[in-house]
Amino acid sequence: MAPGTFVDPADIPPDIRPLTEAEQSRMDAFRAAAQEARDAGAHEEALAQFRALLELEAATWGRGHPWTALTLAHLGVQLR
Repeated sequence: MAPGTFVDPADIPPDIRPLTEAEQSRMDAFRAAAQEARDAGAHEEALAQFRALLELEAATWGRGHPWTALTLAHLGVQLR
């Protein structure tokens, strides 16, 4: 990279940088919606929200990341 070249922090992989506020907010919204649906007994809605969260986390961090694995576990519990 040439000296003085600007690097957009969003271009740095999330596993080596903190999430942006927008990324964190979006994940938090999916997580909260999934948990609220689960707690309300809305099984299908909870599944949809956990799947959306899993897709976002996998795209952001990859399938092997601990947070992605935790969401996968929550999805598995919901599928029981």
